[in-house]
Amino acid sequence: MKDRIKGLLTRKKLFRFFKIAVIVILTTIALLSLLGTVAHASGLVDDTVNADNLYSQYPLENYQLDFYVDNSWGWLPWNWLDGIGKSVQYGLYCITNFIWTISLYLSNATGYVVQQAYKLDFINDMADSIGKSIQTLAGVTENGFGSTGFYVGFLLLIILIVGIYVAYTGLIKRETSKALHAVINFVVVFIVSASFIAYAPDYIKKINDFSSDISTASLDLGTKIMLPDSDSQGKDSVDLIRDSLFSIQVQQPWLLLQFGNSDIEEIGADRVEALVSVSPSADDGATREDVVKTE
Repeated sequence: MKDRIKGLLTRKKLFRFFKIAVIVILTTIALLSLLGTVAHASGLVDDTVNADNLYSQYPLENYQLDFYVDNSWGWLPWNWLDGIGKSVQYGLYCITNFIWTISLYLSNATGYVVQQAYKLDFINDMADSIGKSIQTLAGVTENGFGSTGFYVGFLLLIILIVGIYVAYTGLIKRETSKALHAVINFVVVFIVSASFIAYAPDYIKKINDFSSDISTASLDLGTKIMLPDSDSQGKDSVDLIRDSLFSIQVQQPWLLLQFGNSDIEEIGADRVEALVSVSPSADDGATREDVVKTE
């Protein structure tokens, strides 16, 4: 009786083990299909290759995680359990690589947004449209007053109100200086506002250029303080900021996951270069696999 119970328990354990193995295999297949979807969506993210910058030195797909298992003798019966264990490891790798791929593209998108936030000059590009809209609403252009617009429409009413106030203050209350100040203030405000509206596109561009110059100077100064690297002298500050973000968000975590160390000098620059310079899609991944085997 005890032997039967032990046999049933053993069968239940084997059945549970094989059920877990099947679930892992199916999960692996599903994750691989999801990884394919992420690869197709990579075109939505800036993936320009430019050797001058760290963030664009290699395509993003080159920073995928690598995992290699030798299954040359996996067909032998006494290696079947070991093969199942390797399948479980491969499934865990797929999950890790899938999460890493999402983090990789999100980090790259973050750097791209930061770069565009400094480089994209939306106001300067739209200055003419904004200025013309202001002129249309106000009814004032470089050629003078138009026939429509709130500025022209309310001008007579404002003159009437100011005239009544000046007459009341100067003639009735006998406060001539106060009435004179009111007239001067009205004339100054009228001339300044009309001049700004008449040349609104030019003023908007000049104000925006001044603001951009201040932002650029602040960024350059901050970059020199935070990144006092002699090799970076003369390089665009925005590219330096994005290189720094890429190093923190992508390169160092990738080195740590791949080599167990984030210091390139300790790992060896040649080893890192040999791996990251090879595309996973080259020769259907055979070239990258050969590099991984040597590691």
